[in-house]
Amino acid sequence: MLNNTNILKKKYTREEIARRIVKDDDLLIIYQNKVYRLNTWIKYHRGGELAILHMIGKVATNEINAYHSDHMLQNKLPLYYFGDIVDEDHDHFHSLISPIEYYYKRNEFNNHYILIDETSKTSFKISISCFFDCNYFDYSWECIRYLLLAFFATYVFIGATSSWHYYLSAAFLGALWHQLTFTAHDAGHLAITHLYRIDSFIGIFIGNLLGGISIGWWKHHHNIHRLVTNSSEHDPGQ
Repeated sequence: MLNNTNILKKKYTREEIARRIVKDDDLLIIYQNKVYRLNTWIKYHRGGELAILHMIGKVATNEINAYHSDHMLQNKLPLYYFGDIVDEDHDHFHSLISPIEYYYKRNEFNNHYILIDETSKTSFKISISCFFDCNYFDYSWECIRYLLLAFFATYVFIGATSSWHYYLSAAFLGALWHQLTFTAHDAGHLAITHLYRIDSFIGIFIGNLLGGISIGWWKHHHNIHRLVTNSSEHDPGQ
């Protein structure tokens, strides 16, 4: 896989970043005051191409931290490092309007700058308060509930003597599938163990094997939904 190791690193102004995006078709995003070029990565991105395209020219620190594991941030992202933003822009770099989002009004992006700052502050407060940590005690109760629903669905089905027993078994099974989706959702966001391989295995086991829904397909669409919520053009949840 190609990366940017052979490209000369430098410091870029906001205007230079915009010029490279428009004239050179560079897919540049800003993460922690560093510029990353994702042209060779976009087709491999597990979250889909739209997720990257909506971040072109923007400060994507909050979004990248929210959707990626520490392993990815420490080992994969540096491969696409392209340079730094100039020192005077460190604290007040205004995100550009990505080419895919030209239909937005400029005043909406002015509000977007405020939201970025507020999101960073809120995320930091939540993090130091340990609210992002998973409560495994609560998950143990969830597992007990899943086992009980599975047991009753199987028990009633095996001992069925009338059609109503099958209806009751189906109700238990439906409740089980319904409840399992919440755990699959958490696994898709890497919110259980925060380890990519383990949470992906949990998501695949519940979604693909038990539920018949691809967790990869779900992540591809759900991540876009979270990035461009209620965008009539690109939000798959619309």
